[in-house]
Amino acid sequence: MAAMGLVLLMLMPGCGGDSVSPGARWHQQVKENESPKRGIDFTWTVHDAPGPFGKVVARGQYDVVNSGECGYVQPATGTPMGMTTSRDVPLEKVSDVEFKGRVFEDLLQDGNYYGRAQCQWGLTGLHVIFLATGAEGETEFQIFMDRASLAAGKSLSLFYPGKDYPRAETIAGYPSFGVSDVNEYTPKYREGAFRASVKSEGEAR
Repeated sequence: MAAMGLVLLMLMPGCGGDSVSPGARWHQQVKENESPKRGIDFTWTVHDAPGPFGKVVARGQYDVVNSGECGYVQPATGTPMGMTTSRDVPLEKVSDVEFKGRVFEDLLQDGNYYGRAQCQWGLTGLHVIFLATGAEGETEFQIFMDRASLAAGKSLSLFYPGKDYPRAETIAGYPSFGVSDVNEYTPKYREGAFRASVKSEGEAR
């Protein structure tokens, strides 16, 4: 699943330290627009959960769409590196089971980081992570909606095993990505399963 490959990426900070390699120089140079205009409103909701979710975090993922033209080129191979980062999306708590937010397509400023060409940033998607309390070792339930679905005003619902709440039996900090069909789980995990959803309002007109 696309979301699975993005987990670590989405948790990465947008800036690096002073000793970053040349290939990661852009981390320190990326700037945000002070007044982004192209926002997409969305609602995250959890249904029939086995308990409360005290920590809900949303992050927008952004990728350079023309990294082949503008990114750092590895000297040994001549291959340009991809460029991706994420930014926190503020959430408004509507109720214990519902949060609203707005992710911006134009949050990041384009920039020339390597003297090759202007790097163009684009929104890739929205990632929401929700935990029982946020304590160490709890299951990290996750849902990811791509940019096309956000822009089109679509909804996404996934099922999660209730047995993994608040933490999985065998793996601390287990990332649970959910499934679209609850029948994909074995009977043991199907029983007590709950659902979380993201509903987008689409691009502003």
